[in-house]
Amino acid sequence: PSSIFTKAARGGKGGEGSKGAGAKAAFKEITLERAGVVPRRLRGGVVARLVGGFWGVVEGLAGTPGARTEGAGVSAREDIATCAALVEARDPARFRVARLARPPLRDALMVLYALNAEVVRAAWGPREPTLAEIRLQYWRDQVEVLFAGRAVDSHPVLSALARAEWRQWLALEDLTGLIEARRWDVGRAPFASRQALIDYLAATGGNLMAMGARVARMSDHYDALIRRFGRGAALAAFLLAVPELKARGRRPLPDESPAALVELAREGLADLGATRGQKGLKPARLVMLTACEARPVLERAARMPELVLSGGLARSEFRQRLRVLRCSFLGPW
Repeated sequence: PSSIFTKAARGGKGGEGSKGAGAKAAFKEITLERAGVVPRRLRGGVVARLVGGFWGVVEGLAGTPGARTEGAGVSAREDIATCAALVEARDPARFRVARLARPPLRDALMVLYALNAEVVRAAWGPREPTLAEIRLQYWRDQVEVLFAGRAVDSHPVLSALARAEWRQWLALEDLTGLIEARRWDVGRAPFASRQALIDYLAATGGNLMAMGARVARMSDHYDALIRRFGRGAALAAFLLAVPELKARGRRPLPDESPAALVELAREGLADLGATRGQKGLKPARLVMLTACEARPVLERAARMPELVLSGGLARSEFRQRLRVLRCSFLGPW
């Protein structure tokens, strides 16, 4: 989850598979290890084969981001595939969930998350703050040009966004708010207050969650709830990133006392819990799965606040993947 702040790019191809390949894989002895869910020592078990086969079917049905659709041009498919590869490299947690959606939602989420990844990279990539500010301003200018109906620069993410029919469900204020909030990442000044931190989380994680939910055709009636959920998820990711932020010379927390950290974690848990039992959020359920690790992180922070500063909040990759599998059946809460 902390990848949205400081995750370094890594290689690899994502979104591979087809309906045929996924269906055949279900009838083979696929283990959870092959699906990336279980360690080697559990290979060959009945449960491993069953769940591994299920995971293969899910990924097979999901297909390949940017796969051919009727009337789609080669350049459009290439742009979406580029977006998917970018998300896989820089935001693997969101990639793992987004690839489970069926097109066109899957492609739409890949483009949206790729845009977010580019904005994050603009803020964290350059060592010089001035260069980072220039890059953030570039993305803001391009987004404003796009929503004004004018031509944007030749860039896979911008080109894919310009072609997207679902762009009509996005609000310019959400995108520009997300970009502007990232200016904190560039500077060295700490948050002036706890409320300033909350506002930052709402503008980044809250806005991104709300845009993803709109793309998934969630009713605007639940907009405030989904924003709270996204804010709570962003807090969990932020707490995971605290040790690295401090190593970079930042002061990410306005108050590092154990009592303040416990209160902050509990507020995040309340944000997540506000969506429980809301049936109107069902269209956004898959989008909410990107935050399924948030609750365990915040619960650990509330019980053991000292782990926030020591870097002990993160769980193993195995447990994270297993949590995604569990939440896909029982809900993202």
